Formats: sequence, C-alpha cells, structure tokens
Amino acid sequence: MTVHEASQHNVRLHTNGPEYRQFQDQEGARVSVQGYPGMGTLRFYGPHKLKPGVRCGVELDGPHGKNNGTVGGKIYFECPESHGILVDPLKVTIVERV
Repeated sequence: MTVHEASQHNVRLHTNGPEYRQFQDQEGARVSVQGYPGMGTLRFYGPHKLKPGVRCGVELDGPHGKNNGTVGGKIYFECPESHGILVDPLKVTIVERV
C-alpha cells in the first residue's frame, strides 16, 4: 500500500488504477473536497461510467456543485440540483467516518 504524500490517502494499486480503501463502506461520512467551499457527505464510491478508475460522489451542504448525482445519464446517487459532484478521490478528505 502506498500513501500519497500530498493527500495522506491510503492508495492500493490494481489493474484498473488506484483503489482508495479508506472510502469503501463510508457512504454517509462527512467530507471536505478540495476546490469546493464547506462540507459534504460521501454518497458514492465506485467506478465511473466513462472514465477509468473510481470516483467519489459527494452531496455538498450548499449549492456549489455541478449536478444532482446524475452524470452523463448515469445515476450515481441522488441529491438536490447543484449539490452533487463526482470527483477524483485525491480531492476528498474524510472528516468524520461513519
């Protein structure tokens, strides 16, 4: 297992790219997301429909997001419009685990 120094995320490499084990079974955890104000809740962790690797789906507390949990016609999670984002796990930090 490798720790990415900039983010202190535990990363395990596998054939489809990195796997961020700290997000597994943590849907509902409180998180902060680099580049977005305030806090949010982790609603999804898993493969992206169109891009390689995994993504974190976050419901932001405020309307600072890009979607409602649906991206490219795929429903990753559900939340109010402009509260959802689907981002690279390197941008997400768990603040309070479930």
